[in-house]
Amino acid sequence: MKKKQRGAQLAQKLSTLKNELNMAYGEFDRESNHDMIDARIYDINSLKAQYAHYLALARNEGITAHSRVRDGFDLFPAAEHKESRR
Repeated sequence: MKKKQRGAQLAQKLSTLKNELNMAYGEFDRESNHDMIDARIYDINSLKAQYAHYLALARNEGITAHSRVRDGFDLFPAAEHKESRR
């Protein structure tokens, strides 16, 4: 597969995962049932792992269009918020 096509596919996958993760965070924020909160956490962690995987693939191939800095996406927002509270 050509690098340009592969880059476009990875960029699309990262964009889709980013949107799904943003939706999952929104669902988590609106959830009140404890069991469903656990399910939302599982969903978020799954999406974060997938995003990290595809981001690593893109970086390994030299594709940088969807890096954390450029697209403004915070891959691990909870960890950074915890650090800022210390």
